[in-house]
Parts: sequence; C-alpha cells; structure tokens
Amino acid sequence: MAIGTSKVGALGGLVPGGTETFNTSGTFSVPPGVKKVSITGTGGTGQPGQPGNAGNPGNYGGGGGGGQGQGPFYIFGGVMGGSGAPGGNPGGGTAVIWLPLPQIGPSPNNSNLRVAQPGNAGSAGSAGTNGNPGGPGQAGQATTGLGYNFAGGNTGTGGTGGNAGNGGSAGNGGGSTQIAGGIAPTSGVRPGVPGGNTGGGASGPTALNTGRTNPDPYASPQSLAWAGSGGGGGAGLTNPGSASVGPNYGPTGFLTVNLAGGAGGTPGGGAGGNASRVESTPSPGINAYANPGGAGSGTGTGGGGGGGGAGQPSAQVGGGGGGRGNIYNAGNPGNPGNPGTPGCNATHNCVPVIPGGSYPIVVGGPSGGSLVISWNPQ
Repeated sequence: MAIGTSKVGALGGLVPGGTETFNTSGTFSVPPGVKKVSITGTGGTGQPGQPGNAGNPGNYGGGGGGGQGQGPFYIFGGVMGGSGAPGGNPGGGTAVIWLPLPQIGPSPNNSNLRVAQPGNAGSAGSAGTNGNPGGPGQAGQATTGLGYNFAGGNTGTGGTGGNAGNGGSAGNGGGSTQIAGGIAPTSGVRPGVPGGNTGGGASGPTALNTGRTNPDPYASPQSLAWAGSGGGGGAGLTNPGSASVGPNYGPTGFLTVNLAGGAGGTPGGGAGGNASRVESTPSPGINAYANPGGAGSGTGTGGGGGGGGAGQPSAQVGGGGGGRGNIYNAGNPGNPGNPGTPGCNATHNCVPVIPGGSYPIVVGGPSGGSLVISWNPQ
C-alpha cells in the first residue's frame, strides 16, 4: 500500500465513514456493509416548575359606627348610633348605647348629663393568605435506540407563592356633640356634627329655642315644640351617606319639623335614626322618640348616626354616620418555577448493527434530547 493512500482507495470496496444525527424520533437505516457504530445519546431536559400562585388580597377595613344622638338636658334622652358592618377581623365599630332616661330637672353637677359619644372606629382588615406554591414541571423523557436508554432530566420544583396583601384600614366613627357637667343653652342654633371619614353623612343643625307648630302667633292655645335633627347616614361601600336636614324655623317662629335621618350610602350603609320631638301641650307631649341608626349591612360599610333628642327646654342634634372601611391591598405575584435538569448524556462504542437493517430511534422530549450515530470506514 502506497504511503498516503487510504484503505478505501487501495482496496476499493470499503464503506466510507459517516454520521447521522436524530433530534426528533425516526428510523436509522444501516448503510450496507456497516456492522459497528458509535452512539452518543442525551435524554430530554426536565421542564421548569410552574410559577407560584399570587398572594390573596387583604380584607376590607371595618366600617365605623354611627355617633350617638345628643340627648336634651331636661325630660327625655337620645339614643345610640348604629354599629358599623363587619369588615376585617374582628369587624366594624359600634356606638355606645344609651337609653332615654327621665330627668326631673336640670342638674348642673351631674357628671352623667346626657353626654353623647362618637361612634367607634372599625377594626383594620386582616391580611390575606400567601399564595400556594406552583406545581412541578414535566420531567424529561428518555432517548432510546440500538438497545440503549438515556434517561431524561428531572423536573424543576414549583415557584413559591406570592405574599399576602395587607388589610384595609378601618373607617372612623361618626361624630357627636360633647357637653357635660352643665346646662345647655336653650336658644340659638346648634350645628350638626360630621360623619366619619370616607363617606359618613353629617347630621343636620337644630334650633335650641322653641318653635310654634301653629303659624298664627295669636292662636290659642299656642303649642310650642322642640325637635332634634336626625342622624347622618352611614357610608356605603361605594357611595357616601347622606346628611340629615333638621328642623327649619321660619321668620315668624313657625316650626317646620323634619325628623328624618339621612339615607345610608349604597350599597350597605346604615340609615340615620329619626330625631325626637316634644310638644308643650300636654306638658310634655312626646310626639316622637328618637331612633337608633341602622347598622351597615355589608363588609366595610358604616352605621347610621342616632337621632337627636328633644325635651323642654332644648333640642339636640343627631350623631354623624360612620365612615367606610378602606380597601385592601392585592396580593403579590407568585415566584417563577425552578429550572429542570438536563437529561443523561453518554457515549457507547462498537455497538453491533446488521448491515442494511432498520432501527427505531426515540428522542426524549419535550426538548433537549438527541441521538448521534457515527461509524468508521468499514
């Protein structure tokens, strides 16, 4: 054999060397004359884990309670404001109850002199819960061919869940008048009180002096009246509560009575309580007792304020409506899944094959698998 001359050229019948690569499944057809091959296989790569689920949102803050209606300083008292609806845990604010207590006469030294209390704030909403972790991805599939198996890679673990959202802050309670330890004036106009922040309705003003119920100043007998103002409406989840109007005293002293409390905001705000009214004939003639405000009827809504009291010789304003609990924060997104591992990679030499034969090749998925078959000149 001359130096530099190949075996193929010298002998004239040998099969030249070659290579065939499989990146997808197929069939290896052995060239005639080829009896041994080398194979290098790689199993499919494992897929990443699934991302974690987002954290759950926090809960609404509790709605504020309605304020108490102020009681008069003689004869007859006001009533409580309504409570706020539950929001977060433990829930909405309430107003301190008081009952209409009779009082024989003014008591300047009485420390419990019909002091109305504002509504309590609701509680802050509780946080949500963390999101669930993601599931595992798909494991890599094995690559097989010519009697050999190349294992696929492991799947990646799922991502951790997102952190929970924070709860909303609480709604404030409705306002009230604060007078104690003395005698209220019996003339002039007392302004109404504000509602709680974020949508609580205010109560209307009321005149402290008497007003005739008969517009004719010379009519006999002449009945005099004292009328409080209704409580403000509690905040709804979307719309604010309405303010009450209160009685109106005309220029001749004629009293137009408006005892109605303000409407609750929608949806779910509690209505303000109606005010009380007292007439001088008979003495005293109580025509209407004050009502408590209505409770909120949904998460985060405010309670209505209580109606104002009335008696000889004074009338008082109702309590303000409770404010809305504030909205929660959304949860944080989940974290991505972890990557999978590559499939097994190995090489085998001198693998016997039948010349002209056919061999099925399975390439592992879903990605990364392959099988390379090569042979030397034979």
